[in-house]
Amino acid sequence: MFLRWWMSSRHRATASDTEPERERRMKKFKRMLAGLACVLAVCLCTPTAFAAKVIIYFDANGGTCTSAAERTNDEGKLGSLPGASMEGYTFDGWYTTGTDDVTGFPIDVQVKANDTAFGADTTVYAHWSANGGSAEVVEEKEVDPDTLLTTMGLAAGSVVLVLLASLAL
Repeated sequence: MFLRWWMSSRHRATASDTEPERERRMKKFKRMLAGLACVLAVCLCTPTAFAAKVIIYFDANGGTCTSAAERTNDEGKLGSLPGASMEGYTFDGWYTTGTDDVTGFPIDVQVKANDTAFGADTTVYAHWSANGGSAEVVEEKEVDPDTLLTTMGLAAGSVVLVLLASLAL
């Protein structure tokens, strides 16, 4: 003997229900299931974190590198960094320009694989150190200090700072 069947904990259909009543309850139950299915689909398809992958561009600063651009992982980090080379120079690493928190002046920040996180597409730059080098004296000339100061528009007693640099070409 059939006693009853369950549609939900609140809506019980029994053998004594009329046909239109059972139909109404069944339609209501199906609508509820469809709604739950939609909610479940939205929950499963919506990512919990919106950490988007971004593109990092590599500027070799006169050298060459093995990759022009790389895409980050879901955390915004690069798993590895491409190598770079330039004749006469040692590659120091990849850097991005930042701002010093105290002074507000621009500073270069080194990019490290699996450590530096990026939130937007960014260009990083290769840093180089010259491999030694020598300077060649092109012309030697004696100069009278007073004549030099007058030519430069400086008065006697002025302090002059002379910086010398060597470039390997």
